[in-house]
Amino acid sequence: MSRRLPLPLFVALQAAMALGFGGWALWMRADPAAERALPRLRETPLEVAPLYDDPSVVSDEELRRVLGRLALRYSGMETSIGHVDHVLRLWGPEGDPGVEGGLSGSDLFALTVDHERFARIYGSEAPPLLIDVPGGGVRVRALEGSRSTSHVDHLVATLAELGTPLSQPIRTPAGGTTYRAIVEQSLRDFSLNQAEYEWSVLTFALLLPPAERWRTTEGQEMTFGRLAERVMRERLPSGVCSAHHRMQALVVMLRVDDLMAAEGSPRILDEAERQGILESLRRVSALLAKHQHAEGFWNFDWPFATAASAVPTSEDGDRLGDRIIATGHALEWWSLAPEEVLPPRGTIERAAGWIVSTVDGLSDAEIQQNISFLSHAGRALAQWRGMEPAEVAGRWR
Repeated sequence: MSRRLPLPLFVALQAAMALGFGGWALWMRADPAAERALPRLRETPLEVAPLYDDPSVVSDEELRRVLGRLALRYSGMETSIGHVDHVLRLWGPEGDPGVEGGLSGSDLFALTVDHERFARIYGSEAPPLLIDVPGGGVRVRALEGSRSTSHVDHLVATLAELGTPLSQPIRTPAGGTTYRAIVEQSLRDFSLNQAEYEWSVLTFALLLPPAERWRTTEGQEMTFGRLAERVMRERLPSGVCSAHHRMQALVVMLRVDDLMAAEGSPRILDEAERQGILESLRRVSALLAKHQHAEGFWNFDWPFATAASAVPTSEDGDRLGDRIIATGHALEWWSLAPEEVLPPRGTIERAAGWIVSTVDGLSDAEIQQNISFLSHAGRALAQWRGMEPAEVAGRWR
């Protein structure tokens, strides 16, 4: 090329090309960073309140009787963090079941957001629950034994469901920060392909709107419609807790979509996405109604058949704990779901009756063994009376 062009013109052309490629390279580095900036978050999570107050589902006396047994008893270093964050979700940071030897809501809250309190119980050498991430983020340890949470982002979503403001102080091994650092790290870590995504979706639904779209650090564009598609595309009963947390996430997205419309903000779902969720939930409710055992429960095989025996077996998916999971979780998401996706009320009443009679028949040791599963069932019963468990406890006192 230099043989065909005068030297000054050749030098000028090379310089222009270098500047052009340099500018393009800078744009390629800067633009993704701008596109992938974290979306603006709400300071206070949205509240998705129960829709019903139906004493035919559970009476005042039955509700008090069940909730009065659902306290997590302190057992020192053997206290499971998986139980702690589940029972925190049941009672909230201000709730107190009033059971001797049971941890109060404030105790449960401190164990999850204050590393000093955590280390006092489990020892300073124990891997921390709250992990400091370079850059100021905080990740919650999950799926690493009894001193970690039992699900990815379960604690993050629990705090959101309880209305925790982003400015809530927390203490990590590195010092003081806020709940915002946990939520922002969840956003950075999220991928559509992660194994457990149900609580991430729930967190985002409560804290992102009116933001409608954002990008993950992998460059994936996220919308709530795309999240809903991800939730619905798995076959039943795939997903955590026999797929019921997937249904919970879909219900919360529907309710948040309504909340946005009520406050005059853009909806987070378009009409086709909304109708797709409603149809999916109706199908699930129909399957549950079809395959409910006469005594009111389901096991993990609920999409395909009714449990063969009224007596729990030792088979995976048909143990007593599995039946409590499948039944309590269904009652829980139904308590938040619009009437148009619910099964016949008799289906709900039989399920609640089975939960009440099952809790009545459990020993204290069995309650503690199944406390995480029972926390969903207890919260569901309270929500079917239009309250959270802490409100029920406050009234009976």
